[in-house]
Amino acid sequence: MLFNGEKFQLLRSGTNQEILNNTSLLSSEKQVIATSPHVKCLGRHLNADGTFQHHIEETIKRARRIAGWILRTFYSQEEECMMTLWRALVQPILDYCSQLWSPHKAMDIQALESVKRSFTRQIRGMKELSYWERLKRIGLYSQQRRKERYSTIYIWKILEEKVPNPSNINKVGAYKNERAGQKCFRKAPPTQAPARIKTFLSASLQWPKNLEQPPKKHPRHHRQLHGEVKIPTGRIPGDSPR
Repeated sequence: MLFNGEKFQLLRSGTNQEILNNTSLLSSEKQVIATSPHVKCLGRHLNADGTFQHHIEETIKRARRIAGWILRTFYSQEEECMMTLWRALVQPILDYCSQLWSPHKAMDIQALESVKRSFTRQIRGMKELSYWERLKRIGLYSQQRRKERYSTIYIWKILEEKVPNPSNINKVGAYKNERAGQKCFRKAPPTQAPARIKTFLSASLQWPKNLEQPPKKHPRHHRQLHGEVKIPTGRIPGDSPR
């Protein structure tokens, strides 16, 4: 089987500059495959250094473009109309496959948050309110809280064996405490770990204040968790803005 050499893309990473500068890979037509700074696979961009920085930037641009199109095209700025369009057209862009590429750097988190911040400000009667007050009135979570809520519930599903444990090396586990119930443990990467190993499971260890532990196995605590996460606000009660 012959492959189209013109469609080949090559990512090269590592610290050995000698290999990087003095070697090359050839296509089936004996042509040198050019190195790319990032490649796109299944709709996600992966950088050569193993991060998703380019994809984060592209996602923000696309979400802002769609949000701008909504504001230019639709005359009504009533809450029902605006939020229907947001949930149907913009939110899926920010959420799609976010378990894989969701940022952990504060600057990237704020950049993602800015899309929702600017859009909600255009809703009629919301301009005088702060971002957190707008989220509370509308009944939305911030992007960061959506991610943390999802992480908490997904870790609980792993512990309950409702979904596969995605890590073969450092699996998420739990131990039982007579007083505290079931607690989660997993080997965390060092604080200065490269961005490429700050995976979804690693980031999930950083629980919010009111969700410092994964859900216990006790049904009462399970109901308590779902009572907390269904509160229509951008922040968990008692938590400070992020």
